Amino acid sequence: MLTRMLTFTLAAIASLFSIAAAQAPAPLAVGQEWSIQGEGLDSVRVVIGHLETVDGLSDVVHISVSGIPPEYAPGGVIGHLPYLTSALPAFLDTQTGTGEVPPEFENGLAYWRDAGGGAFDISLEELITVLLPASLPSDPSK
Repeated sequence: MLTRMLTFTLAAIASLFSIAAAQAPAPLAVGQEWSIQGEGLDSVRVVIGHLETVDGLSDVVHISVSGIPPEYAPGGVIGHLPYLTSALPAFLDTQTGTGEVPPEFENGLAYWRDAGGGAFDISLEELITVLLPASLPSDPSK
């Protein structure tokens, strides 16, 4: 009886791991395009532009973000954003295909490197809906 219960328990645990593995997102790769999680952000797309390991930060994934609603970012594009590779997948929704980063991506990446920049680990939704509007001038004509 104990052996049978132990076998059943181990089988149940193994099936949980296989379910989790089956639902794990694809590994991040340059050129992937993703939708993101967040209410009212269906048009937002993330493109993976570069992956690297950085001393003091671990693995960093450099992304561009497009389709941002204008109330959050005039122009709707962030050319370059560095994210911790360990954090970003939690904020991505569905891989929608492949894409290319905008021309300003390379300048942003170079600036980030020169400045010894850090990397984000907050949700993309929070970055777009809270941090971006807070960084805009209160008078859009300025």
